[in-house]
Amino acid sequence: MSRARKAAKIDLLESKVNELETENHRLERLVQDLQRQVLAYQEQQLQQLQAQAASGRSENGQLW
Repeated sequence: MSRARKAAKIDLLESKVNELETENHRLERLVQDLQRQVLAYQEQQLQQLQAQAASGRSENGQLW
């Protein structure tokens, strides 16, 4: 009886480990995707600032 309970508990824990590993991989992919989005946004903002600086105007349209 005790061995059967222990085996069942081990099976349950192994199952939980597999679930958590799967979730961890999903979250790692999500983090990577979000990091790519942040970099793309930062590059876009930098390009806009560079374009504004090249035209000699600030964000509100006034000359620098």
